[in-house]
Amino acid sequence: MDPSWLHVDVVLLEGGSNQVPIAAIWNVTKRTVGPLAAPTGAANTYLQGVSCSSATVCTAVGAWFNNLGAVAPLAETWSGEKWTTETVVNPKGITEGELDSVSCTPLATACTASGEGGGKTLVERHS
Repeated sequence: MDPSWLHVDVVLLEGGSNQVPIAAIWNVTKRTVGPLAAPTGAANTYLQGVSCSSATVCTAVGAWFNNLGAVAPLAETWSGEKWTTETVVNPKGITEGELDSVSCTPLATACTASGEGGGKTLVERHS
């Protein structure tokens, strides 16, 4: 599939006090809309950036909040059928943060995400 035909939108559905992100992924032949995964204990989640190498391989990043308002980085991957929350490990000494953008290799064998945590630049790499 030519990746230039791929388009991804991540939007928030407002539901009472919670925001529920959903993603719409489409190319010239298929459109898929579905909810994103949420980490256990998340009161709200949001996504800031997404990178896709095909209609079945995407990584999205952002942050999630617990009931106390603490914010933690969030990364999710799309398998072509569902979103899965990935583990994001904060660097030593960083207790809160968010990821703002992500870029993956053409075959999605590695992704690098950047954001902010504790007033410092946060960079995460997954391969």
